[in-house]
Amino acid sequence: MMHTRSRHTLIKRLSRFLRHRRLPWAPWRSSRQHLTDVADETELSQQLVPLLVVASGRSGTTLLMHLLGSSAQIAFERRYPYECQCLSYFLRWCQLVSQFHPPDDKWNPRVLGHDHDGPVGSFLWRDLELVSDRDLEYFSSRCFQEVWRAFSQTIRSRARSKAPPAYFAEKMNIGLIPAVRQRLPLRVIYPIRDPRDVYLSSLAFNRKRETHRFSFKPGDTPEAFRKRVIPKYRDRLRAALQARDEPDSRVVRYEELVGSLQQEVQRLSDWLGVELNASSERRARRQFKHHMTSDSPEASIERWKREMSPAVNREFVRGLRDELNACGYET
Repeated sequence: MMHTRSRHTLIKRLSRFLRHRRLPWAPWRSSRQHLTDVADETELSQQLVPLLVVASGRSGTTLLMHLLGSSAQIAFERRYPYECQCLSYFLRWCQLVSQFHPPDDKWNPRVLGHDHDGPVGSFLWRDLELVSDRDLEYFSSRCFQEVWRAFSQTIRSRARSKAPPAYFAEKMNIGLIPAVRQRLPLRVIYPIRDPRDVYLSSLAFNRKRETHRFSFKPGDTPEAFRKRVIPKYRDRLRAALQARDEPDSRVVRYEELVGSLQQEVQRLSDWLGVELNASSERRARRQFKHHMTSDSPEASIERWKREMSPAVNREFVRGLRDELNACGYET
């Protein structure tokens, strides 16, 4: 017969053991669980859901962000060109904890003991007895989640609308999205546009603004530019095609966004559970005239048929035929 005191002691030990089994650093948890340390549903409900617009220049990302900004339930800096990338910054910053780069003159153990107003680099030590590389990965993940929780609380507490924001929208490089998805629930919008129109729009924008953007480099010829960007366009279209099967993602064709604005806005509204206002697109036309390279959004569709030579078109079709067909573009 077990004494009452012994039984209580056993229950306490068992409870403590079960609690420890839930800790993300427990050795029997999977690597993904170890890294993500996903918060409980109550905590997640207080956090902004990242609403990521895959950064794909001249594919309608600015128009998309403007439309998303028509809902008070979607937070972001409503300032052209909508590229205040807070989430990307927090992710990069927290990733420094688990990264290691050899010390140099600007970042090394010596500067830690002095006033240092320069850039802060990666974690400076490896092969420690106290913490392992896996521990540092966990610290990085947890750091990111805590920063995002605090950021979300700040944004929600300052909301002026009756319903606090549910999303934080951001243009994001596609290479960062897997790291965010591993740590937080999210939504992703993949904007696509006929690559031939993207190419022509990029050239026209750089001429108009006298700049070098969208992978166009100083000294580039149109031929050199095409050779470099056609593989990038292929990767973007393939990523969008794969995303069609992901429940947290939506593909938005520029041509449909412009040609069937009301229907596309309603589709996004239903998916996100918010009310987007299609009429805000008219204001965007006047506000962002300097951003446009055609007389109107409608005139920007299939501009390749008017402005591209047959030889250049064949070059695009050779490199992108399968992707163009799969996305519904004429070849």
